[in-house]
Amino acid sequence: MVDELAMRCPRCNSTEIDALPPNIHSLRPGYVCRDCKTLMRPAGSTDFYVFAIFVGLGLMLVGSLVLMLVGLGFAALKIGRDPHNIQSLSLGVMFFVVGASAGLWAFVRFLMPIPINASPQSSDGLWIGLLIFLLLVLPILVGCLIFGLVYYMQEMM
Repeated sequence: MVDELAMRCPRCNSTEIDALPPNIHSLRPGYVCRDCKTLMRPAGSTDFYVFAIFVGLGLMLVGSLVLMLVGLGFAALKIGRDPHNIQSLSLGVMFFVVGASAGLWAFVRFLMPIPINASPQSSDGLWIGLLIFLLLVLPILVGCLIFGLVYYMQEMM
């Protein structure tokens, strides 16, 4: 008889689940089923991955706006050879690529199943990270966007 409180694989219903060892990317990387080799994420990690998806989308948005503003400058003034504009273009590409990579990683992890009967972990770190993001990172990103828009309007038009 299978213990009803034991963690089980959502794919094959097996209780043969091992915790993955901590690695350089995560202290709690998740679980793996010994029978069907399904990788599973830790219980209680949904909030973190949703947050990471939105951060990735935000970085992609910033990168897209930078690319759009620099692209409009290229088109309007034919200033493609100015090194400052090339650096701005590469900054926009960097924001977009980093945002897309972070968002895609979080989305793939979000789609991973959670073991049945897994006890959720504390999400205190998520709330601290969200508070830091809202108080430090978001104002800096908004400030950079406003500065970039004002600079673009003054210098490029």
